[in-house]
Amino acid sequence: MQLADELMNQTLEVLTNHESVRGFRDRSLPEGTLRAILTAARSAPTSSNLQAYSIIVIESEERKDRMAVLSGNQGFIREAPVFLVFCADIYRLKYVTARQGYTFAANTLEMFLLASVDAALALQNALVAAESLGLAAVPVGSVRNHPAEMAEELGLPDGVFALAGLSVGFEREGVRRGVKPRSARTGHGTPGMVFDGPAGRGAGPV
Repeated sequence: MQLADELMNQTLEVLTNHESVRGFRDRSLPEGTLRAILTAARSAPTSSNLQAYSIIVIESEERKDRMAVLSGNQGFIREAPVFLVFCADIYRLKYVTARQGYTFAANTLEMFLLASVDAALALQNALVAAESLGLAAVPVGSVRNHPAEMAEELGLPDGVFALAGLSVGFEREGVRRGVKPRSARTGHGTPGMVFDGPAGRGAGPV
């Protein structure tokens, strides 16, 4: 994706050059790097500042192996030095509500969506932070393949759902395939992704 030279900066360069990398070297993250990534993740927008998500850090070989087995047996989860699991977390809100002597009255689809969006935004911040530090990363949606088993493995209480994982590390040589093309901004006979008006209802892409 091309941007005008006068608009390009380091942030936009990281964002527009994103490529999911599925192969990692046997190398630990430099000291302080994981903390920087997690700080960036926790700085993401959150609806009403509820912070309805949790991040589980997995570094041990044994636990990464179990994560890989439950997530489609994807080997890169074992290879990366760190695997982060981003969870939609309503349990904390329920706990705080009960501690204050109130009944939690938001067991709704909206609350689940809110928590899921919060977790997804945190994951994206972590991804961008990792890539800005010269690391490679790939989101892993297959942590949802076996939700009950995943919840048991992670010890998740009721109200916490493993939404997506993120493998982070130094890329193995030869694993990149190039930035994938995005759908066109203008028609050219194919559906667009950005619309000036209701998508798919007669409005043209912009």
